[in-house]
Amino acid sequence: VSSDHMTEVQREQTIQKRIQNIIKEATAGTHYSAVVKPIYGGNQYLLIVNEIFTDIRLVGAPPSNIGKFGGDTDNWMWPRHTGDFSIFRIYMGKDGKPAPYSKDNIPYKPKKHLSISLKGAEKGDFTFVFGYPGTTQQFIPSWEVDMIQNHINPIAIDLRTQRLNIINRYMNSDRLIRIQYSAKAAGIANGWKKWIGENKGLKRLDVINKKKALEAQFTEWIKQDENRYKQYQGLLPAFENFYASYTPIYTQARFFLESVVNIELLSFAMNFTSLINECKQNPNMNQEALDKLKERYPKTSKGFYKNYNPSLDKEIFVLLMQAYYNQVDKTELPDEFKQWMKKYKGDIHKMAEDVYKRSLFAHQDKLNNFLSGLKPSQYKTLENDIAFRLIYPLRSQYADETYPRLIRLRESMDSLERVWIAALREM
Repeated sequence: VSSDHMTEVQREQTIQKRIQNIIKEATAGTHYSAVVKPIYGGNQYLLIVNEIFTDIRLVGAPPSNIGKFGGDTDNWMWPRHTGDFSIFRIYMGKDGKPAPYSKDNIPYKPKKHLSISLKGAEKGDFTFVFGYPGTTQQFIPSWEVDMIQNHINPIAIDLRTQRLNIINRYMNSDRLIRIQYSAKAAGIANGWKKWIGENKGLKRLDVINKKKALEAQFTEWIKQDENRYKQYQGLLPAFENFYASYTPIYTQARFFLESVVNIELLSFAMNFTSLINECKQNPNMNQEALDKLKERYPKTSKGFYKNYNPSLDKEIFVLLMQAYYNQVDKTELPDEFKQWMKKYKGDIHKMAEDVYKRSLFAHQDKLNNFLSGLKPSQYKTLENDIAFRLIYPLRSQYADETYPRLIRLRESMDSLERVWIAALREM
């Protein structure tokens, strides 16, 4: 069957079968491993053969005051002035091949290597930058750039700015809170700074209009050839229709992921879902099975409360819950959440006071005492906890409805991207 007449599922299944055969042929009779990776949206595939060494030993790393010098001031910027690196040495067997760790292994000696010059660089010198970029979005159409620049990034930037303002205020007022939340703040700020810079770059370079100009050029190009026109005439309208459906759904999803799931108490409560379900499904489980099921929770609990400040989290709760309720399409809200809002007459502050006062998950000693004597029949105490009942329908709706819907839509986009990139390469 020609690939032009295959469904996307058939095409992917055929590709995977061929990939396995290619890998098998490439590595037969050797100690090498191999992968086949798609590039250009699946229009081309590369066979990558690897020799993998597993005896890797740490040589040294700078102290933290060098590795974290300046904090995140120049994160996502070049050059960075932090000594954030480690040096490792590869070891091999005496035969020059990869080998498991052994005191008899010897340092790896490559056939070729790059030398490092300390002479500095002059203007116009050849520069080669190497590394592992996560991905590229250089081929996305104007509609996706518009979605990122004008819908997705502003949501994340705004909510993270407000979260960081609260966290930094608490960190600046208390040394313990600074220790508890420094890593959390850095994690929040990582994407936040990236998206701020990304939006600045997109606006400064006028990327949306440049993409639109390319699409206009593409339209003129396909008109010049009857076969091209037949093949590609529906491509840009298909993109436009796709993003008309995808953008509002993805925007709501990202708002959810940037808001209520980042309330620490509610996320902590969700960690007990599997315990609740196991007790519900196995009401007669013996004590040994129950003890095994419970054993990870004291450790989880200890780790959570060690770096947790309820007053700070309560402020975050009010911020994110209010933002979520104000922004989300009310017709998309779960009925259970609507009932919560009705109960508190939309007063998020009152809701927060109630949650952090009544929830078992807000009180370490009470939770640990409850867990130590837990019987399977007592799962309802956790299931009916105010924090769990508040977050569960929201998380369930995202996991069971919103996310699968996004995946289905995105899968329909795969073939469009592949055809678009193929056309651009041809143009």
